[in-house]
Amino acid sequence: MPTSIIKSYLDPLIGFVGERVHTRGYVDLLITFGNNKTYRKMLTVRYILIETDTSYNVLIARKTLNNVGVIVSTPHMAMKFPSEEGNIIIV
Repeated sequence: MPTSIIKSYLDPLIGFVGERVHTRGYVDLLITFGNNKTYRKMLTVRYILIETDTSYNVLIARKTLNNVGVIVSTPHMAMKFPSEEGNIIIV
């Protein structure tokens, strides 16, 4: 990712065990939820960049999940959401 698209974000985040995590900035990216042209949703998502040890590549905020209409199933490692045509998508 080119550093020219990273914008300043100076507020620290609070980690899972209460520690402060310093941010490196943020980027707004157009993201596609779904896996083909017929059944998908696209929206711009703000990603706050941090440098820390974690087992996650990305954390998706509740606001984004609500905007897409996602229902998350952690045991199944899947997300379910309605497409713009009214069909249900499982990713």
